Amino acid sequence: MLRSPFLKGLLVAVLTLVSPSAFAGQGDKDSGQCSLAIPVTVMAPDGTPVIHLTSTDFDARVHGHPTIIAALEEGLTSKRMVLVLDASKNVNAEAWKIETSVARFLADGSPRQVSLALVILNADAPPLDFKTSPETMKSKLGELAASRPVSAKPSEDIYGGLMDALRLFETKQFGDTIFAFLGGADTAHRTDANAVQRVFVEQGVRLFGLILGQEALSGFYMTTPGGPGPREVPYDPDTNELGHLAVGTGGLLAVENTHMQWATYHLTDERLKELEITSHRFYSQMVVPYRIQIATNAQAKPESCSINLAAAIKLKAPGVRVLFPHQLASCVPGNAR
Repeated sequence: MLRSPFLKGLLVAVLTLVSPSAFAGQGDKDSGQCSLAIPVTVMAPDGTPVIHLTSTDFDARVHGHPTIIAALEEGLTSKRMVLVLDASKNVNAEAWKIETSVARFLADGSPRQVSLALVILNADAPPLDFKTSPETMKSKLGELAASRPVSAKPSEDIYGGLMDALRLFETKQFGDTIFAFLGGADTAHRTDANAVQRVFVEQGVRLFGLILGQEALSGFYMTTPGGPGPREVPYDPDTNELGHLAVGTGGLLAVENTHMQWATYHLTDERLKELEITSHRFYSQMVVPYRIQIATNAQAKPESCSINLAAAIKLKAPGVRVLFPHQLASCVPGNAR
């Protein structure tokens, strides 16, 4: 399997390339405009991040109109990440093994610059906040792998659980992310998905992760093996509500169908390694986003945003995906965001 020293070495290297930056979104009292810092990731077809681009390599637009990129840097500062595990009744034993194994893989490889918290959905299990030591976090994930918490919830509340995870951040910090394993379906219907996306955008948090089980039953996710060796883990191209939520926040989900309709799913060591590699690629996207600062009038209403590669760069890099929040957070002139 891909072991943690490789991941840790890579992340330590990229996180120490640039010193922390001080600029944040601020308002201009005279013009009535605000300046917002937006996390943007450029992902190659193989899932690796594309680095060392400049502001001229991007085309930024607000409501379809070109806007000026006031500043750009690679956001290689300290990061906070909430791991979200789903213990719902629709998550079978194989899916739970994926959740706990991949979460331990990510925690084992996290350098000190990445702070982790933990939330478990659809089970009576207290969260672990960002004050939790790395040793305690790894120990807890080991316990969860050995003994799964009882799913005592009468219904499954995915969006409410994601809102609980957002509350762990408390204050806003650039580069905050959630890595979620989502195996159930939101049967509680207590929280609107669009409202959840708006809170993600307002707090500047991106959603990455894996869809498993109940949410991976549609025809698109019924992938077919492409020859010997493990298949690539497919990315969700915004085909369902959870995928739309992730993409709208500037993140992305991958999919593993653990509830196959015509066969019994069996998790092999080879497949688990492939899932770890995919998660590691997402992890790289989470800790090295570009920090792009643009001017906006989004004071009291949401504004649609698009950030893509410039035409000349697209020709040189076909198949590259740009991940960005599809709405801008509101801001007030004269106040730092």
